[in-house]
Amino acid sequence: MVESFATVDQLQARWRPLTASESKRAQVLLEDASDKIRTDYPSAVHSATSTTLERIVCQMVKRAMLAVEERMGVRQMSQTTGSFADSWTFTNPDGDLYITSSERASLTASDGLISVISLGG
Repeated sequence: MVESFATVDQLQARWRPLTASESKRAQVLLEDASDKIRTDYPSAVHSATSTTLERIVCQMVKRAMLAVEERMGVRQMSQTTGSFADSWTFTNPDGDLYITSSERASLTASDGLISVISLGG
């Protein structure tokens, strides 16, 4: 089992209360999201703060859980009643765990920093 950067309680505090079945799914997704960060951004594990890692993992899981299972894979949907039409475009139709560009910037903020050490004088 992969140690997660966030707990189900922390996810609920940042989002909303979860049912028992949602909590079980959230636990697995929190572990998967943490593993993704460890794999894709290994230096962030040591350079990012624990709060940053918790925040990003919770956001990744929230996005994945917002995908409605009945509509998995559906990218767009529309409904027409008489002369009225509604349409929807889903941002994460497959419920993928992904990192946004803003989150990526937080994870790589210390990458490429240069330290300068004065040798006297």
